Parts: sequence; structure tokens; C-alpha cells
Amino acid sequence: MSRAIICKGDTTTHGGVVLEGDPLVNIEGRPIARKGDKVSCPKCTGIHFIVEGDQQLTVKGRPIALENMKTSCGARLLSRQSIAKCK
Repeated sequence: MSRAIICKGDTTTHGGVVLEGDPLVNIEGRPIARKGDKVSCPKCTGIHFIVEGDQQLTVKGRPIALENMKTSCGARLLSRQSIAKCK
């Protein structure tokens, strides 16, 4: 099953938003998010981090985040784009 790549501006299952991504690598003008990038979380109140990434797909040595991967508060990442997916 393929999963969409997460970008800045995508959301989480807690209603949060991905706040960061690599500005030089993007999909449809939105920076690709990686393990360690920040996400907001209104449910857990505060800024948290993406804690999972695909070790085989990296941007500047950091694994890229894919749909359904976790954040440090336990939320899952949701993608709003469907053109870039990974298996």
C-alpha cells in the first residue's frame, strides 16, 4: 500500500498542523516534512515533533514523513495531496 508524502501545512489526527519542511524540496510548492520537523497540537496544547520517517527516503539526511506516521504527542499525520506517494 502506498502512502502520501507529508508537507508543511498538512494536518494531524489531533487537529494540528505540520509547521516545517525543507524549503528547497517541495510538492506543489509546499516543503516536504521530515522526521524532527515541528507540528502544532491543539489537543495536547503545544508544539511537538514528527517522530517517524522513511529511512530509505531522505532529504538532507533526514527521513521524510509519510501519511499515518506519528508525532511526539501520539497524533498521526494526514496528507492533503495525492500526487506524490511512496510504497
